[in-house]
Amino acid sequence: MKKTLLLFSTLALMVVFFSGCTKEYITNNDGTKIYTVIRYVKANDWQKNDDLQWQVSMNVPDLEEYFITDGFVQTAISFDNELHYSTLSSVINGVNYSVEYTDNTVTIYAEDPIMTDGWGFDPTEMVVKITLGEAIYLDN
Repeated sequence: MKKTLLLFSTLALMVVFFSGCTKEYITNNDGTKIYTVIRYVKANDWQKNDDLQWQVSMNVPDLEEYFITDGFVQTAISFDNELHYSTLSSVINGVNYSVEYTDNTVTIYAEDPIMTDGWGFDPTEMVVKITLGEAIYLDN
C-alpha cells in the first residue's frame, strides 16, 4: 500500500512539474543579413605613426555608410592562421589593438597600452575578419 501511494504521489508531482514547463523556439525570419570579409595583413603593410603607434588600413568596398550609422561592424584578428580570433579592441601580448571605420576603410591601430618610452612593436602578419551586419531598431 505504501509503495502504491508513493508511486501515485511521485506521478502526481511529475505531472504538476512537467505541465508547468514550456519550450519556446524563436526563429529569426526578419531578413537581416550578416556579411564577413577576410583580409590578410603582411608585416610590411603596417605604417609607423610615431614611437607609440602603428596602423594598417584595409579597403572594404562593402563598408558603406549604412553599416557605420545604422548597422554594425565587428573586427577580429588572428595570428595563428584562423585557429583563434580576438575581437577588437583588445590588448594582445602587450599591444593595444583598436579599430576605426570610415566609408570603405577599416584601420587597425597598434599602440603601447601604457604609453611608455622604449616600447617596441614588431609588425606581424595577421588575418582580419570584418563582419558587417544589418540591424533592426527596437522601440522600448
